Amino acid sequence: MLRLIRQKYRWLALEIISEKNIGKESFISALKHKIYELFGSFGDVSFRVEEYDSQRGFCIIRCLREDLRRLRVALVLLRDIQGTPVVMNDLYCSGTLKKLREELKKRRLFISLLENT
Repeated sequence: MLRLIRQKYRWLALEIISEKNIGKESFISALKHKIYELFGSFGDVSFRVEEYDSQRGFCIIRCLREDLRRLRVALVLLRDIQGTPVVMNDLYCSGTLKKLREELKKRRLFISLLENT
């Protein structure tokens, strides 16, 4: 009997530090380009931006557990988006979105954003 294996995800909270507001589409495009530049087409990283606030520079990304290291490498090496210098601050990583939110609240990071959800 063939058993299907459930895909396991990781949730990653980021702070995007830049002089200008970076749009969600620009961020995703730049990140995909950086992943392709670093790992080529065989190193494709499956990720989805779940929440994005350009005003506060906050982002939550969901990715497959086996892609987490490549995603973090690409985020660290992403230095500019459309000519604007950026720094990615990896705040926390968790196996569930609920635990990620709890940890961010405990650390008092982006509380105003998390209370609405």
